[in-house]
Amino acid sequence: MELNSRDADVVSIFGKGLQAHNAGDLNTAEQFYQETLSIQPNHSEANHNIGVVLATKNELNKALKFFKYALDNSPNVSLFWASYIDALIKLGRIAESKTLTKAVTDAGLSCEKMEAISQRLEIEHQEPGETDTQKLDELIEQKRFDDVQEKCLSLLETYPSSAVLNINLGKCYFELGQTDQAILYYKKATEYQPQWVTSYILLGQLFSSKGKADEAIECLQKAIELQSENPELYAILGAELLQNNEPDEAIPHLQKAIKFNPKDAASYFNLGNALQTEGSLKAAIESYQQAINIQPENADAYLNIAAIQQNIGDLDGAITNFQQVIKLKPECESSLVQKLHLQAHICDWASRAKNRKNVHNLGTSHQRVDPFALLEMEDAPLRHRLRSEVFASTCRPEKPLSLSSKPIRKPKRLRIGYFSADFHNHATMYLMAKLFESHDPTKFKIYAYSFGPDKNDKMRQRVVKAVDFFRDVRKNSDKAIAQLAQKDKIDIAVDLKGYTQLARPCIFSYRAAPIQISYLGYPGTSGGAFMDYIIADKVVIPKPFETSYSENIIHLPHSYQVNDNTRTISESIPTKLEMGLPENGFVFCCFNSNYKISPSAFNIWMHLLREVKGSVLWLLKSNQWAKHNLCAEAESRGISANRLVFAEPISQAKHLARLRLADLFIDTFNIN
Repeated sequence: MELNSRDADVVSIFGKGLQAHNAGDLNTAEQFYQETLSIQPNHSEANHNIGVVLATKNELNKALKFFKYALDNSPNVSLFWASYIDALIKLGRIAESKTLTKAVTDAGLSCEKMEAISQRLEIEHQEPGETDTQKLDELIEQKRFDDVQEKCLSLLETYPSSAVLNINLGKCYFELGQTDQAILYYKKATEYQPQWVTSYILLGQLFSSKGKADEAIECLQKAIELQSENPELYAILGAELLQNNEPDEAIPHLQKAIKFNPKDAASYFNLGNALQTEGSLKAAIESYQQAINIQPENADAYLNIAAIQQNIGDLDGAITNFQQVIKLKPECESSLVQKLHLQAHICDWASRAKNRKNVHNLGTSHQRVDPFALLEMEDAPLRHRLRSEVFASTCRPEKPLSLSSKPIRKPKRLRIGYFSADFHNHATMYLMAKLFESHDPTKFKIYAYSFGPDKNDKMRQRVVKAVDFFRDVRKNSDKAIAQLAQKDKIDIAVDLKGYTQLARPCIFSYRAAPIQISYLGYPGTSGGAFMDYIIADKVVIPKPFETSYSENIIHLPHSYQVNDNTRTISESIPTKLEMGLPENGFVFCCFNSNYKISPSAFNIWMHLLREVKGSVLWLLKSNQWAKHNLCAEAESRGISANRLVFAEPISQAKHLARLRLADLFIDTFNIN
């Protein structure tokens, strides 16, 4: 009987698949088998052989589908059953495998491979019966862990190689707080059943809880090798990599988790965190928004969007999202504080006034809030210390690093480590650049630890040139930075950030150096026992307020503030007309950031403008919203908005030159 052309094509294509398969070229074999199915979808052998290829690649769940297709069309082929059951065993579905093996054998469908499987199940996979396993499940559900332990140990005498019993013992010891014992039994489960994904997941999660990230990641990667299309595994591994400060590695795994499960809000959220950490802020916002679309009450996603918007200058959008967080979590003091702080940045005093009566309670008991954000809201040093102490308490590491003993005598060259996110064109560097250049190299060895952006601008280049060692530690964890400082044998660590933007106070909670000092960037207290000293003067910290600081205070004799006396002042002085100032009117000037301006200070300034005819108030333009609101506030006090002149940001040299056009500088109150 001659084959028609269609059947001949099937035979030819399938034959090519077999040839490639036998030669070990699995990808080509799969392509020919798929082509066979495109012509004849019910081709049992093609379905079976695709399953074999996938099982060889450890894509076991996918393989099961093709074995099932083969069995649907050819239910009496023992080889197909053998392949199907073998995949089930590798997935750890032993009870199901035993049931099917018995059914197939009873039906008389035997072959060499089925007989081998039967023997393996008898020898290698002896597990307790359904009655015993159900009883164990009940005891675990009732949290009767002592009973679980007793029953498992008893059953192990009969089933010494039982993965199920070892997993349950691992769970039991974990719940009893005996994590080392739990690890031991989870490891035994992986040895007895190396194809069971559950064992690797549990072991990985336990390693993670103990801070052993590398071991956790290794276990989860093994689980993915066994189940390469399981979205939960990619989600767990992505989260673990992110927690281990490896965002670049986390991103592709989280993206795979989302590909396999597009409704996974948690993976969208973690992907947003990873993208934000590596600086892809627009993509991060989009990912957080996806999490919100799936889970509209995800307050943390709104919170992270608000934080990004705050950092990129979209203050109006940030305020809206902080408000959404407060709506979902009214008890969240940190979000309320950030919203109030941003409203100060845009000089939205009316909206802030509704919450001002509660300010003195915020962050003073158990909830951590940003201490810096409340400095401008009230003049209350003791409450600021209390907030800082609450904040610092959350920086306490579970296991502090041990320090080598302090040197008996002062070393010939002190190793000083400066820590900051601002080693670039920033106010702190404009002040400090000359200090780095002024250290006596015979007495000091200077290290800079930078955890801020690498802008490679003039100030960064100047610092890199001035110090002995410049460490870019942006991607290091707080603990890793402290460990690096200890390895560098730093004698004195100087924190230039305090609680300002991008600060990382937890570095010092790990003890980066025997002596740790707060300086310049934040003249407030850290509230943490980890900070030994703060450098100040009698103006920054007057004697009556010393008790508002947790640190020992080092008073410099004149001014605490170092400055660079080599800064260039432009010789080209702008005209008043160029700056928008009147030729003859008196110029009151305040170039503080607008968030420091309080309604009470503004009232005084408007009184001055009212009394001094033709005068103007020259202000820094911090943002468009602040300018609009300050103009409206002036008008509401009977002062024309035209008498407020806003200065645009310009270079340092030109800024210093234009200051000559002011007649009198007027300062703000709480921050001055």
